[in-house]
Amino acid sequence: MNFLRPTRFSRRSLLAGLGAGAALVPLLHSTRSYGEAPAFPRRLITIVWPNGVMPEQFWPTGELDDWTIDPGENSPLAPLIPHKQDIIVVGGLEFTNFLELGQGGGHAALPFMFTGVPGAKFDGKISDGLDLTAGGPSVDQFIAGELAKTHALPFHSLVLQSTQLSGDDHYVSFSGAPLGGKPNAPTPEYDPVRLFDDLFASGLIDPEKAKKIRAERQSILDHVGDGLTRMSQRVGTEDRQKLEAHLAAVRDVEKQLATLNDTCVLPPRPADDIDYTTEVANPNIPLIHQLQMDMTVAAMACDMTRVSSILWGNSHNNHYTFFWLGDEFTDPGEPMENAGFDGPYRHHHEIAHNAHVDDKHRAMKNKVDQWFFSQLAYLIQKLKDTPEGDGSMLDNTVILFANNMEVGAAHSTRDLPWVLAGGGGGHFKTGRFVRWASGEPNKTIPQNILLTSLCRAMELDVETFGDPKYGTGELEILRG
Repeated sequence: MNFLRPTRFSRRSLLAGLGAGAALVPLLHSTRSYGEAPAFPRRLITIVWPNGVMPEQFWPTGELDDWTIDPGENSPLAPLIPHKQDIIVVGGLEFTNFLELGQGGGHAALPFMFTGVPGAKFDGKISDGLDLTAGGPSVDQFIAGELAKTHALPFHSLVLQSTQLSGDDHYVSFSGAPLGGKPNAPTPEYDPVRLFDDLFASGLIDPEKAKKIRAERQSILDHVGDGLTRMSQRVGTEDRQKLEAHLAAVRDVEKQLATLNDTCVLPPRPADDIDYTTEVANPNIPLIHQLQMDMTVAAMACDMTRVSSILWGNSHNNHYTFFWLGDEFTDPGEPMENAGFDGPYRHHHEIAHNAHVDDKHRAMKNKVDQWFFSQLAYLIQKLKDTPEGDGSMLDNTVILFANNMEVGAAHSTRDLPWVLAGGGGGHFKTGRFVRWASGEPNKTIPQNILLTSLCRAMELDVETFGDPKYGTGELEILRG
């Protein structure tokens, strides 16, 4: 006599038997373990602004979970007060890979910031006459490259810059060591109109097509869910538990589809009649920032890319003026040796070099940095306003907001003013102030350990990032 053996189900064989086949398997494989919330993509955004800060006004008081941001009008971090629980202020990091050269000030640090390796010779020069560029990939390009091995995203990464610049001194995102004597760096996009057309005018986001795809997938889910429910009534306890787990996975996918329906939205196309490309003293810089951040969030909400790098200016920002911050920013500045001032308005570099002169200039420098942090606050709020599952996109995103110096007037690159925002899918414990990453007051450590933390937050199992001689492992204090 033959006995029928109880059927044992896998996701793939079960779906095939229900007629769903491969159409749904990738979706189910994107969910977390049964009983947990659905897994949404991890995302990384790095943003760099130059010329350091005024440390006396920048750093919060207190530490770890008990800390306070100065709410005063000269407080650079004041715009982040509403988002205090979403950020980590990190101090005590240094560019060891740059400092060991013993030459060049902080303006030459861009190729060293996110690579964590010694520089490499190339056929050119950057700030301070340094003939070195990146000796390896920056953390954003490394992560994007690793993601490309397992995820077929439409865009490898977004590499953006707020102004049109020439030369070899405006890169912070690198694919690797020099090629053909030139920096091995993606060409940054600075024009919001062209960025929009590259991302969205290609038809990758067609609202009607997206609606049709969602409807088709929902139909499959309904079919599978009904089939699972009926089948669970005809099997034993062990297989019923498996079927219930599969059904839970189907419901998780339904939640993802509902979220995609809300968040994957085509943004408005930037107006054509606005000057986005003038390099020096462009009054539309605030609009350019906003448009680039809006399109970054939209592209990530539609899972077109998961990595973005933004450079607000370049290593010195001689061309950044601040018309929008008040009349004192349109008065002619005082020329200073090495400040690069060429009039007729106060620019970022000149303001940074004058900040130590008197209270007036110090207040101007803090107001400039406060404006830059207001830009970060805008991005944080944009991500918080974009729902994802039971939370928001910010929960699954990590932003690194980093400066290339500690103090612009001194060109120093120790004790860097860096801020993380977003939980990175629960990897980081936000709402904290880590004054000294080393755990010892006044002791700085290489930035590599934080870059490794970013890799881990993006679910890459790495022991170190950059040259291991600068340290291994991640910065555990960021995890709580």
